[in-house]
Amino acid sequence: MAQDEVASLERAARLPISEIGSPTVYLRTIHRQMAERYGAFLPTYLSSHYRRMHLQLGAVATEIQPVGATTEPEDAAPDDLPSWPQPVPLTVVNNCMESFAQGTTLEIAGTCAVCGRRTFSEDLLFTARNVVCRRVPATTLDLSILNITDPHLLGRPSRHFEYGDPALDGLALHREGIHFKDGISELDVCGDCHSSIVTVPPKLPALALANDNIRGYLPDELQDITWLEERLCAKYLASAYIVRLYDLTAPGAVEERPRVMKGHACSFPLNTVSTAAKLPWPVEGNTALLSCIVIGPRKPRMMDLRNVFKVRRDKVKSLLLYLKEHCKGYPQVSVDEDALNSLPDDDVPELIMRHVQYQTHNEVPSLFAKETAGLDVHPAELGDNDDDDPEARTFLEHHGLLDINGISVPAHARSAAGLANATGTERPDLITRHGSTFIEDYNNPDLFPGMFPTLFPWGTGGFEQKTRRAALSFGRHAKYLLDLSEPDFRRHWSYVFVVANIKQRRAIHLGSRLACKAQDFARFSSLLTTLDPAVVQRVAQHVARGGSLATLSGDEVQIFSLLKKCELVSANVPGSKAVMTRARADIRAYIGRIQSASLPRR
Repeated sequence: MAQDEVASLERAARLPISEIGSPTVYLRTIHRQMAERYGAFLPTYLSSHYRRMHLQLGAVATEIQPVGATTEPEDAAPDDLPSWPQPVPLTVVNNCMESFAQGTTLEIAGTCAVCGRRTFSEDLLFTARNVVCRRVPATTLDLSILNITDPHLLGRPSRHFEYGDPALDGLALHREGIHFKDGISELDVCGDCHSSIVTVPPKLPALALANDNIRGYLPDELQDITWLEERLCAKYLASAYIVRLYDLTAPGAVEERPRVMKGHACSFPLNTVSTAAKLPWPVEGNTALLSCIVIGPRKPRMMDLRNVFKVRRDKVKSLLLYLKEHCKGYPQVSVDEDALNSLPDDDVPELIMRHVQYQTHNEVPSLFAKETAGLDVHPAELGDNDDDDPEARTFLEHHGLLDINGISVPAHARSAAGLANATGTERPDLITRHGSTFIEDYNNPDLFPGMFPTLFPWGTGGFEQKTRRAALSFGRHAKYLLDLSEPDFRRHWSYVFVVANIKQRRAIHLGSRLACKAQDFARFSSLLTTLDPAVVQRVAQHVARGGSLATLSGDEVQIFSLLKKCELVSANVPGSKAVMTRARADIRAYIGRIQSASLPRR
């Protein structure tokens, strides 16, 4: 019994008995359990001489009153409280939940004053490294390398480059990363930018705003430009929009009440980029490349589509005038007064209703649930919209179509890319055409400012600018724009999809290879080394323009024979069918090897 009591004490306190400070706290519960086990023998054991002289229980036995005594230890629990374990108090549960929420919440930390990227309080998953800002006095850094030298930027209003400190005025800095403490200017600088600036001599960070990454600023009155108003003012249109709306309003609802609309907008890439000679784009004839499908119990009205297709004539005019004054590439664009006057003051363009199709359906909620079924609840179902809410808003989820396998890339363009990659000549440009105007995909810093004027309001900060002092690749630049503290790029309807399609097309061009049989490899390799690079480049350009191989002559015939004996394959194109086929073959080969190695020998 003594050993049982010692073991019970150690289990209750989770400590050796020699380290238990107040064993009497646990004795009442332990003795109750022992009474159920030993019955009438327990009182005799508790008052026995053996227990009082026990090496481990002697001190405890002297504190226990004889059986039947009414005096209890001061720390003993009252009889009305349940025995251990007791329910956890609600305050403890709430404190634990609050601590868990705070420990797992990702909060926005400082913004780098040099590059404008946001940082977070915790390390992000699936990132190469954690970017952290440190706050340093501005006087401890040599910031002369951040001076603005672009004449176009210097011609913009100077207030955009004045920060309240003459020592910082005229530098390419982000305002959110500038702080003043006791009259001293302090800057939040990320680790990447700080390591480049503090080197001797200082180096300009590739992501710094001073490295031709200043995109410009829209005035306050143009901050609420809608996606359609921006699209009407864009020089280039690289995608078509199809909006699919589900009218979830009850069939028996009052006709005048606002509709509850939920659905999605999908961006489809185009094989050619539409180039505007005059702006805004006219809505008539679907030149703006828009379409809408409404599914519901009743035909949609113009007011039902206001939250999606609202256009304000004065906003469009003000945006065009601002772009003509401040944005590169827009001064030569003329204003189409007829198209501008056809726009409403503040409503849905009447001509856009020609591109709205209606499908009758009386059970839209069930249809919407069926078509959006998945592992998670559809985002449209997570809102607070009430069917009786007179101000119910339209919810749209944005999608985009990616050309994973390069179907939109013509075969002759891939052949030219494969020939250029095989011979080491300069890569061919991806050129998309509309009418008589050619738009280069590679090395065209005006492409994205022309497609997204609200994201690049000054026409600067585009991709692959040759004037950049520090090299910045297309992929890194695209990711950098998504990391900026401003949410414009992350919330844009089509920017992510356009970038993804361009990256995929480039991967297809750079991954195009000429494959031949093993017996022909030596002959073709020696042939490629003897060809004149100028001839190869001329043939590649001829093929890229869609020219026939039968029109070649002289040394060009050898290239024709090479292309005739080779197959065009795609290599290292993420997500393509070729990569999946290769991965499938590797898996099968690995399984076959393991199975063959594990087969028992006979």
